Amino acid sequence: MRSLILSVLALVIVSTAVAQPALFSQSTTGRLALTPRQAELLASFESEPGTGITELVTANASLLGQAAAVSVALPSGPTIALETSTVTRRQADDLSWSGRTAFSLASGGEAALVARQGWLTGTIWNDGVTYVVRPLTGGLHAIAVFDATGLKEHPD
Repeated sequence: MRSLILSVLALVIVSTAVAQPALFSQSTTGRLALTPRQAELLASFESEPGTGITELVTANASLLGQAAAVSVALPSGPTIALETSTVTRRQADDLSWSGRTAFSLASGGEAALVARQGWLTGTIWNDGVTYVVRPLTGGLHAIAVFDATGLKEHPD
């Protein structure tokens, strides 16, 4: 009975995520087609301690100021629906956004993102996994799994 309830809840969560507009879309730009600046930013990001699996995506940053909820496909993870918790708008194209899953089977999801001139940066947490979002210019963004295990809080 418990497994049936968990299966139904998982189906509801996936259905909810699919029903929301997608904040990120898988990029059709391959790594070999990156501009020199994009390749440099990506290499720098991927060389940071704790940065793991990275995916290239495009972002629809305007959703953060408009939609009540967005769906986010996470690298090597599920697609989650995040409901808007707070929006702090500094200018027309400059805002801070936070959101969280409405319900979850485990620890749930949360996000804190900054959208400025169509670029997104921030952090998404879901079920104990941390994901970092960075802009790469030209509409491209990188989302990476981040593992802080063994990292110093304040490196030398």
